[in-house]
Amino acid sequence: MSLAGDAGMPAVASHTEREAEEFGRRRAKVVENMRDAVPMWMRCLCEELTAAGPSMEEGVGEYAVARTEVECQVEMDRVRALLPMFLNTPVQDTEELLRLVELAIPFCADGAAAEAMVQAKSLVLGVMLDTRRTDGDLLT
Repeated sequence: MSLAGDAGMPAVASHTEREAEEFGRRRAKVVENMRDAVPMWMRCLCEELTAAGPSMEEGVGEYAVARTEVECQVEMDRVRALLPMFLNTPVQDTEELLRLVELAIPFCADGAAAEAMVQAKSLVLGVMLDTRRTDGDLLT
């Protein structure tokens, strides 16, 4: 295991050099795009914002690849953490996360991306059903 950090960035634990390079590249891209983040509530008000900032198609593709590489004990955590990050769209609750998944579906460029979005939607809907049974939001 190695620790790889960029100038001004904390080190990240990784198992291989390729992994260290890939996560470093992704981290730099996410940080660069942060200033262009569009919260989900704004995307809902103005459809033109969907095309603003980083490409939705590119973000969906990045998510489709990253979800296979990031390990989580709770599968839904991948969706909660990665999808808003790669689509540069903060969400405040599970309902907004579902809207983000639904917004991203038309931007699937290939079968892997489509499969990733279908699985994400299924996971979010499952959490929403569990939430309604427990009277709370499981996003927090």
